Amino acid sequence: MPARSIYIERESILELLSDDRPTFRHADMTHVKFRQPPVTEVVFSVSFTLDRPLKMAHFGLFWERIRAEFPRIEDNPPLPGVIQPSSDPMATQQIEFMLLPPLRRVWFLDKEGRDVIQIQDDRFIFNWKRNPSDPGYPGFDEVNRRFEQHLGAFTRFLSDEGFGTPNYTFLELIYVNHLDHSNGLGHLQAGNVLVDHQRDTTRERFLPEPAAFNWLTQYAVTGGMGMLQVHAQTVAQVGGTPAMRLDVAARGAPATPAEDERLRWFQVAHEWATQGFTDTVVASLLDERWGRV
Repeated sequence: MPARSIYIERESILELLSDDRPTFRHADMTHVKFRQPPVTEVVFSVSFTLDRPLKMAHFGLFWERIRAEFPRIEDNPPLPGVIQPSSDPMATQQIEFMLLPPLRRVWFLDKEGRDVIQIQDDRFIFNWKRNPSDPGYPGFDEVNRRFEQHLGAFTRFLSDEGFGTPNYTFLELIYVNHLDHSNGLGHLQAGNVLVDHQRDTTRERFLPEPAAFNWLTQYAVTGGMGMLQVHAQTVAQVGGTPAMRLDVAARGAPATPAEDERLRWFQVAHEWATQGFTDTVVASLLDERWGRV
């Protein structure tokens, strides 16, 4: 049976989301693009289970396959097991006890440090990071293509080594945006960037403008596909000029562990992340500073 194409055109996405499962789009929703978006990093993450556990030696075997493109390697502590975001404030977390220490998380970096693959025993992560020499963000389609290419190489490695097909249990798509004086904060203060976090100036205030903030807002994605989180915080900037980090992250589990559902989940996550970004930020930045088209 021929492999299904991972490149899904917009019309195909609409068709895919218009079957007997719940739909996730508004009728007036349009594709979101910017000429100069503030995005500095995009993260694709898949958590999975295998029929048998990976060992550190397998990370080295996989590196042999990709070393020409990813010649640099780093060891890092493993990420903790994912806990699906919940809208229930009383939700509890589970503590897991292990007989052996967890495997390290290995980073494989390309020569420029732009593309990064991260692997641990239950997770595959692909990062695109903006390089100072980059003319701009290459766009979701290109970053998604690279993610699918490298995830495909990893799943083929798993198959060749007798691990079978990974069962996808949790997925994440994260956009990291950096705002400073050059791309928006020279236009207005950081505390006025988000439409849902506006300072009330209609009355006399005792408190001055916030010196720092750390705001997390969470939205349930229609159809039970997970949560969209918008996290805004002030960050340190060289020279003391104001800066702000704005993360927009879709997190959730696919309806089934099947490959089709994984593909479908990321397309829906992309729609929610980009539409959520434009719904969250004031229009003057979207249009005048970042060039919404």
